[in-house]
This record gives sequence, C-alpha cells and structure tokens, in this order.
Amino acid sequence: MPRLTLALLLAAACTRGGTPSRPLAGPAGPQAPSAGRTPEGAAKSREDRFRALGATFVGSGNEPGWLLAMWPDSVVLITDYGTDTLRFAAVDPEVLPTGRRLWDLVAGGRSLSLAISPDPCRDDMSGAAFPATVQYVLDRLNTRRGCGTPLVEWPTPQ
Repeated sequence: MPRLTLALLLAAACTRGGTPSRPLAGPAGPQAPSAGRTPEGAAKSREDRFRALGATFVGSGNEPGWLLAMWPDSVVLITDYGTDTLRFAAVDPEVLPTGRRLWDLVAGGRSLSLAISPDPCRDDMSGAAFPATVQYVLDRLNTRRGCGTPLVEWPTPQ
C-alpha cells in the first residue's frame, strides 16, 4: 500500500502531479492517475507529502515537465510530463565547498548527472520560490534546470 500511495503522490506532483517500485532505470509502466484524483493528504504541500514517505529531496522543472524525488536508497526521475520514469540506486554525492552536491548515477543503460545547489530558485512558470537549484543531464543528451527543496537537513561542507 505505501508503494501505491507513493506512485499516486509522484504522479500528482508531476502533473501539479511514478514510482520507486519500478526496476532501476526501467520504464514507468501504466500511466499514473491525473492530478484530479490525488491520494489522501492531498491538501498538504508537495514537500509534506514526500517527507511523510521518507523522501529527502523533491524538485521539478518545466518545458518539458519533470519531477525528481530522492530517498536514502534511490533517486527517481520522471521526465517528459510523466512519459518516462527512471529509478537509480542512491550513492553519496560529491559535496563542493559551496554546498553544491553532484551525483553521477547509472542504471539499466541510462545515466543521470545531477547537481543540486543551495542557491535560491524561482519556478520559471509559477514564480514560486524554492531554496535549491537543480540541474540534470540525462543520457548525456538533455540538460534540464529547475527548483527543489531538501526535506531533511543536509550536512554543511567542512
């Protein structure tokens, strides 16, 4: 049941709206429900919903819409308005003196280079403010930028 709830939350967040239970870097599987059919607790913020599921970070961007969610054991990226869902095993990031965190993740023949900076960010469509800037490169082809929120306190660099 927690995996189903997670899938619904990811879908709802990605479409102002899937799921770590999928194989590493595998396809998303069936289409997730639309934002109109959100799970219990939908009145809570996206951050509160993900925090309740044990996520450590959530971020998103636009054109095309994407969502990134991180857990202690996995990183899930939903791209192209939910048409592609990838799951990578989590690894410790390289942490730069500026607090920027860098990950190079590989699974199932797919690669994800991810950078999260503690630089304030504004969503380019809604104007909403976020405490972190996210940038990723998927399969060395597509660079995307967006905003996010750490859901746990990340250690500061020494």
